[in-house]
Amino acid sequence: MLRFKFIDEDGPEFEKEKMLRWEALGKPLGLPPESELAVQDKKCMHLIAVEKKKIIGCVCFFASNAEEGEIFQMAVSEEYRGKGFGRKLMHALEKALSEIGIRQLFLYAWEETEGFYKKMGYRAEGDYIKKNGMNCRLMKKRLEASGC
Repeated sequence: MLRFKFIDEDGPEFEKEKMLRWEALGKPLGLPPESELAVQDKKCMHLIAVEKKKIIGCVCFFASNAEEGEIFQMAVSEEYRGKGFGRKLMHALEKALSEIGIRQLFLYAWEETEGFYKKMGYRAEGDYIKKNGMNCRLMKKRLEASGC
């Protein structure tokens, strides 16, 4: 059964979440372990997706202020990709953020994942920029007060 859980960097699941982020995001770019760590890791919300006691997905959120913030390092285990788990993870995060008053989200999507975020209701803004050698584009989404 799929469940979602917010964790912090002192919790027992954080090391596994870090490893998933590196395997999905850093390793394919040739980056070393620990490269997945972000400056805002300690100040952000970490949501994990757990199925059969295994962390199969994660996403981070950093609040810029009381109403907006950045989504980053969304990752799903390779064997679970393409099966709707990423969409469920994002919906769970957006619902939780909406409930605490967050209204504006932004993220930088890799060119190859931009279509996923468009289907989730994010709109692309501006030209591509390079981040870690990858083409990325700023994308934004407005959350409604009553939910996502």
